[in-house]
Amino acid sequence: TEFLCMPTIVYEKEYPRMERIRWLYALQEWTMAALCVLAMYMIVNECLVPVMVTTDTLYDVFDNILQLGFPSLMCWLLAFYAVFHCILNAIAELTRFADREFYLDWWNSTGMDAFWRLWNRTVYKWMLRHIYMESQRRVRFFNRELATFGTYVVTAVMHELVLINAFAMIRPWLFTMILA
Repeated sequence: TEFLCMPTIVYEKEYPRMERIRWLYALQEWTMAALCVLAMYMIVNECLVPVMVTTDTLYDVFDNILQLGFPSLMCWLLAFYAVFHCILNAIAELTRFADREFYLDWWNSTGMDAFWRLWNRTVYKWMLRHIYMESQRRVRFFNRELATFGTYVVTAVMHELVLINAFAMIRPWLFTMILA
């Protein structure tokens, strides 16, 4: 049952643990996560909704894409920081979980393969262990390239399922981008 509380999806018999909980640090991370959510709410209401409500013509669509780009990027970065830094570190602190490698320097990626390895280490470690390595071990003809492609397909399908459940519609753009 300890596994269910840890900020990881890779099961281990024992996890590295810290000696004590730093309550002030945990409170700080929860506060920062709440501020990120508040900032995203303000960006959506002030920058995104007014533009999306006024789209009428094809010209407006292209103009609006330009107007929505920066606020959308800010929401994505705030959501990343809130989830992968603030919330996961706060949960790790409360559970005394010592392995805090939730992301690495994805902003220095030189290609998409490096980006996918660095930006979400929790999912990457699970995919590496349970999809990539297991497919090579269990399927004889799977070499590194086939195992890599299969891992990308599983990743794309899982992300698409999350989006289908979240938005109650099928839009395969993320699936296509991941495979590309």
